[in-house]
Amino acid sequence: MRANFEPATWEAFRRTALEGQEVATVAEALTLTVNAVKLAKHRVMKRLRQEAEGLID
Repeated sequence: MRANFEPATWEAFRRTALEGQEVATVAEALTLTVNAVKLAKHRVMKRLRQEAEGLID
């Protein structure tokens, strides 16, 4: 899954969704906007849901 995303997108997702870091903190660390971090998390989560759709009934 990780290979389907830009490194910054995956890193923003990992830090916010998996590590629970604050969006603003991640944005500052990655030199992204807060909106870009939120969008990155959303895109990865959407893709994960699509992939899992057939696995979960």
